[in-house]
Amino acid sequence: MIFAVASNHISLVRESLKHHWILENFKVVLISWDCGYEKPELWFYQLLSEELWMPTDKILFIDDSEKNIEGAKKVWLHTILYKKGTLLSENIFSYLHSIN
Repeated sequence: MIFAVASNHISLVRESLKHHWILENFKVVLISWDCGYEKPELWFYQLLSEELWMPTDKILFIDDSEKNIEGAKKVWLHTILYKKGTLLSENIFSYLHSIN
């Protein structure tokens, strides 16, 4: 399993995560400020796929914005719309249960 951060925030996100232990678990950190594209632009998701060296249909994209989820679906990413106030793990388990 490979993890990535895909953010529309400025590159300070990378700096704030840089010294945090959690960043060690992410293979790719894709920041719109750095790459010139932002969610929900299709090129943002294509670039994410290229950076991960994975086809889009092998990526599970999680976001709390319906607009970003719809953009991701257009390039065949699997998606979960994160529901605020819930545990992310519950969202993931529900998704995995629905595809089996």
